[in-house]
Amino acid sequence: MNVITRDSRPLITILAPKHVPFDERVLRTVEIAAEFGTALYYYDPNSAGMAADLVTLSGRLQSAGSHTVQLLPLPLRKGRGYCNRRVWVKQVGSLLSDLKTDVVHIHDSATLGLEIAWMLHRLNRDHRPKIIWDYHDWLPYEVATRVNNQRALYRVFLPFAEVICKHWARAVDVVVGISPGQLNYARRILRIPRGVCVQNIRPHENMGSSDLSKENAHRLIWMGHVMRIRNIGFLLEVVREISSRYPDAQMHIWGAIIDRDFAEELRERIQQFGLGQRVCFKGPYKSDSDVRGSLASGAIGMVPGWDDPLRTGINAIASTNKFFSYLSLGLPVLLEDGLDNMVELAVSAGAGLTYQPIPKSCAQIIERIWEDNELWYGMRQGSLELSSRMHGEQAKDTLRDLYTDLLA
Repeated sequence: MNVITRDSRPLITILAPKHVPFDERVLRTVEIAAEFGTALYYYDPNSAGMAADLVTLSGRLQSAGSHTVQLLPLPLRKGRGYCNRRVWVKQVGSLLSDLKTDVVHIHDSATLGLEIAWMLHRLNRDHRPKIIWDYHDWLPYEVATRVNNQRALYRVFLPFAEVICKHWARAVDVVVGISPGQLNYARRILRIPRGVCVQNIRPHENMGSSDLSKENAHRLIWMGHVMRIRNIGFLLEVVREISSRYPDAQMHIWGAIIDRDFAEELRERIQQFGLGQRVCFKGPYKSDSDVRGSLASGAIGMVPGWDDPLRTGINAIASTNKFFSYLSLGLPVLLEDGLDNMVELAVSAGAGLTYQPIPKSCAQIIERIWEDNELWYGMRQGSLELSSRMHGEQAKDTLRDLYTDLLA
């Protein structure tokens, strides 16, 4: 176990056992915690992409002049299940009990994040820390995934999961939600009385203010992890629809391949549809600026809904990285109808349009944007304006207020 050093300032521990590489929410939390005290960031060193992510975090902390963060590897054993989590939490809980940490900020889903909160509460009775739970995912969707979207099992297990998670949630002082809908669920169903909403916004890098390439390219952009639940297959059908009218049309897929079997299925469909030259896997990116150089006038950011056969409501509360990345890049955004949180933001700002999840219908809206330069540039301006209003500093200020209050 690592040797921990601390001074007279508060000790703040960040736990992200299932951390996703380049998760802005986690990186932002570590930065803010370092402003208020000594921050301990426990991470799983076996997580894919973690090494590069730590380099990114270290650079940001150095540029901010922060030297009060200790990055501490604590491997999460391979495999799933209650026993695996219990061992990991007990390791951390015992250490935090000895250190008398002041705040624990947990980044995870309901079924794991709340269990961690409850176990820490039990293991630290003599010196109970303030516990912040950053709510990742969506409990109904978690349950649906665990029962393989079998409707009968879902109806049985969702109420049971809500009861258990409501019990665990008694250990939480504050919940941080990524959208008003998600936060309302935590308050109404999980009965966590106090919470704040911090949308999944990105650092404001002023990238979109400069001109894009003068080339007028018919290009669709996807940013995010390549996973089955992200509904990328729908976008291939859209590209097929528009390919006859726009021979130069392309789709660029930016992001790490998480599900390799699914990626192979996508490649097979690409060949089957005759789109071999039209769909490009661009690979992982470290920040939005990595994508900036490949953009051109006419590019559109695509936000399909999650694959949600049981209609758990995850699309209504989603606040995805890619959406805010498109805004910071100054891209018009095309969103699937039903992504209520993001649709409300984009449409009201003139930054986006919606489509029904029918390939031909979506293709017609894309063609409308490409045929009307004034519409494309107007939506681009809406994206830039919305990005300037909703950016990383705004999210940081909300977290600063929260930490100031908890540590008072």
